[in-house]
Amino acid sequence: MTAAVSLACGLGVDAHAAASTPHAAQDGGCYLYSGVACFWPYKSGDGVVGKVADNNSDFTKLYNSSGCANHNWNDCIDSIQNGGTQCVVYFWTDAGYRGRYHSLDIGDAVWDFGAPKSDGGYNDPSFDKSISSNHWCTPN
Repeated sequence: MTAAVSLACGLGVDAHAAASTPHAAQDGGCYLYSGVACFWPYKSGDGVVGKVADNNSDFTKLYNSSGCANHNWNDCIDSIQNGGTQCVVYFWTDAGYRGRYHSLDIGDAVWDFGAPKSDGGYNDPSFDKSISSNHWCTPN
C-alpha cells in the first residue's frame, strides 16, 4: 500500500476505545501486534479487511475490493483495530489529517462507532463511513 505523509493541522477528539477483547475479526486477518492497523467496511469487523502499516493522507489511494464506492477505503470504514507494536494510530475524517480524529491505542478496537465506550465503541455514530486518513504515533 502506498504511504503518503502530509503535515496538516486539524481539530481532534482524543478519545480512546475500550480494550480489545477476542473477536471474530482477528480471524479475518488482523492479529494484535502484527504491526498494522486494520479496518473493515462493516460493523463488528465484517467484510474484507484493509491494513496499513504507514501514514496515509488520502484513503482514496488505498485499493478496496469489498465493494465500496470507487474501490477505495475513503468513507467506507465501520470498524477499526490497532494491531500495531509501537504506538497509537489516529484515524481522521478528512484527507490530509484534517477534520476530526479518534485515537486507538495498541490492541484496542472499535467494532461499532455508535456503541457506548463500555461496549467497545466511541459513542460517536457520525464516525461511521467517514474515515479518510490515518497517522501513527502523533495526530499529524
